[in-house]
Amino acid sequence: HVIGKDIARFHTIYWPIFLMALGEPLPDHVFAHPWLLQDIADFGAMNEVYASFYTENPPARVAYQVAALPMGAMVEIETIAVK
Repeated sequence: HVIGKDIARFHTIYWPIFLMALGEPLPDHVFAHPWLLQDIADFGAMNEVYASFYTENPPARVAYQVAALPMGAMVEIETIAVK
């Protein structure tokens, strides 16, 4: 489950950086982070990382196990937020 934690940490840290690099404003509220996982057993480890970043009013986390993801990815994470 180290891979799950690393992926969750990367996503939590870098998605705001990508917005800033594009000159886009950061959202005022993050509503959800849907996850598509190759192995649903990774949910616990990833959820642990998210809980450490979102200590107040955490966004919804919905996880689905899927048979395959593009390019052999293990996880796909989306961010649903508004300005």
